[in-house]
Amino acid sequence: MSFMLGHIMAFAFLVSLTVSGFMRALNITDSPNARSSHTAPTPTAGGLGIVAGLAAALIALRLFYPGAEGLPLYAGLAGLGLLIAALGFLDDRFIVPTKLKFVLIGLIAAATPAITGVPAGLPGGTTLLPLPYSVSYAGAALWMFTVINAVNFMDGANGLMGLFMMIASAGLCVASVMTGNTETALLSGALAAGLAGFLPYNARRKAVIFCGDTGALFTGFIFAAAALRYGQGDSRLLYAGPILIMPFLVDVLCTIILRASRGENILEAHRSHLYHIMLLRGASHMRVAFVYALWAVMMGLLTLIGIATGLITLMTFLLLVVIFGCWRWVRARRQMEERFTLGRRN
Repeated sequence: MSFMLGHIMAFAFLVSLTVSGFMRALNITDSPNARSSHTAPTPTAGGLGIVAGLAAALIALRLFYPGAEGLPLYAGLAGLGLLIAALGFLDDRFIVPTKLKFVLIGLIAAATPAITGVPAGLPGGTTLLPLPYSVSYAGAALWMFTVINAVNFMDGANGLMGLFMMIASAGLCVASVMTGNTETALLSGALAAGLAGFLPYNARRKAVIFCGDTGALFTGFIFAAAALRYGQGDSRLLYAGPILIMPFLVDVLCTIILRASRGENILEAHRSHLYHIMLLRGASHMRVAFVYALWAVMMGLLTLIGIATGLITLMTFLLLVVIFGCWRWVRARRQMEERFTLGRRN
């Protein structure tokens, strides 16, 4: 499997690198809005490089390895992936109303478990807590919807989303290789390589192109689907996906709770995420991206250790990660607010 994996990842990287650069030349610009961290129009839809990279990897897989596992799965996910990428492109180009956008994402999320399958139950150590199919399906669809939007919300600083999700996808790929899950290894590996091809244009002090909703929605969709398939193949590994992207999930969900408690409209664009606060307090885009990348590495190592030791099967393991993430989010936010208040007094 290692040669095949390296082969299709090389396709994904080279095609993504080329197409992302081409999209820069097209100069489809992104105008700043209430959620933006930039002040000048900048080329966007660079995420088409990520889409093209993964598509090229799947085509190469079909041409060079026609007997590979998962080809029907990849075909189904590619169809839904192109739909969500098209939605993102329309939003980048013309602005799709927020409520309509959420409805369309919800429909795609709801269709995905029919392709990936759903977990048989929740891991509980040495036992598996069985779930009715309808409950498991609804949970899988909610997972898809949450991750797609979370990744999109976190795409607001140069290199942040791409670097974090590249590491998370690589972590899922390594975990899949460890457990012999070829389907998830190929899918997550191709996504990681596609993101790597996009990053040279975006992970820099002054980005020359943004990912846009095109790439962010697509990245969230592919990662969520790959993690769902991973958990469906072996329900004991269900918690791997959430742990790998826990910093993103915590930032998004805690921010929503905070804004709702303030009576704010959670559907309106804003700059209230932790990474926004870091930027507003003077941190550079690359510093913010590397802070989140460090957390992604830590989550990746924690996931691999959990798989190797069997801790990944414990619900308490997941809950401890969630609790620690929320505590760290609250602490970091308070520290930044205190420093800002002290700075104003001085």
